[in-house]
Amino acid sequence: MATFRYTAKNQSGNSVSGLIDAETASLAASKVREMGFFPLTIDAVRSSVDGEDSRPMQALLQCLSPATWFGISASTLLVFFRQMSVLLASGMTVSQALRSIQRRQTGRLAKIVDEMACATASGETLSSAMERHRGVFSGLQVALVKVGESSGLLQEATEHIALYLEYDAAIRRKIARAVFYPLVLVIVFLLWQIAMGVIQGGAGGGIAAFRAIVIGQVVPLFAIMFMARFVFQFRAARMVWDFVKTQVPWIGSTARKIALSRFCRALALLHSSGVPVSQSLATAADASGNLFIGSRIRAAVPAVVAGQGLTESLEKTGAVSHLVLEMLATGEKAGNLEMVLQKAADYLSQEVDVTLHKVAVLAFVVPLLLFSIRVGLTVLSFYSGQLSATLNELR
Repeated sequence: MATFRYTAKNQSGNSVSGLIDAETASLAASKVREMGFFPLTIDAVRSSVDGEDSRPMQALLQCLSPATWFGISASTLLVFFRQMSVLLASGMTVSQALRSIQRRQTGRLAKIVDEMACATASGETLSSAMERHRGVFSGLQVALVKVGESSGLLQEATEHIALYLEYDAAIRRKIARAVFYPLVLVIVFLLWQIAMGVIQGGAGGGIAAFRAIVIGQVVPLFAIMFMARFVFQFRAARMVWDFVKTQVPWIGSTARKIALSRFCRALALLHSSGVPVSQSLATAADASGNLFIGSRIRAAVPAVVAGQGLTESLEKTGAVSHLVLEMLATGEKAGNLEMVLQKAADYLSQEVDVTLHKVAVLAFVVPLLLFSIRVGLTVLSFYSGQLSATLNELR
């Protein structure tokens, strides 16, 4: 049991704060809501034993954990929620559906589903069972399941989660396509270096070139990946990185569009499920995938709780584009906010698709030109050396 310090808004819109004991931050937030408050921040209170010095060690242990490197993929979760929706629609109870899915799963997810099946069979709700695995299930997924349980529409909630995961997977595929060709060119370049080593120095030259690539490029690359995993265990580091991503020319606009597209899609999903706007705003901000933009959107929550409109509150944060704000204002006036949010998400997704296509073309053409120039210079240097050696022999 840990202690958390919370700040919240009461029914009158006044700020309140205090300490509360709970197993996780999410459970602490749930307890604050049960007290009749709307939580704004939940922060763990460090004890003298678990102080600042233990945080780097915890981050290092988390970084060394296999779950950090070989976690549960989004596609696996998509299949899980799709199966849950189908099994619940067939008339199975939650525990029966989980047990049926567990028989078809392997690895870490199988253990988690088995634990959730046992918990729900003993009377626990699915959302509270998911709360204990927040490294696997996001706040958006837990919130939707919780709303589905309270409204009796759990099957629809799991279907909505599956649809959102499909949308998120589509964005990831677009990004993967944009970096595929540059990655292929990098691999070809490394193989070309080995080939040139073999041509110039035989087998020994090829081995030397391979060793140079491993020591000079591959090892540093893995070291950078490990350090990034370690550093990004800290919220401040992720905040700085997400801020930098939004400021880089061209890349920054794409990162903002991706984050806002996810935010609009998640907010529409939560709003259509009956979650209050103030609570939906905070959850959808976390679903944006960008900590910097999410924190700026969260700043609008107190204004919404105090009774201000959604568009007015978001405009003050400066995190949402003017076009999206205009669409939201129209949706609020017409009373069809859900549809407008979906349209805004579709528009941003199309913008991202066009931008990523341009990036993919440039990312292929520019490295290809640089690689061609490098190859040309190497070939020219090789044959000029051969020509110089031949001329020297003739003299």
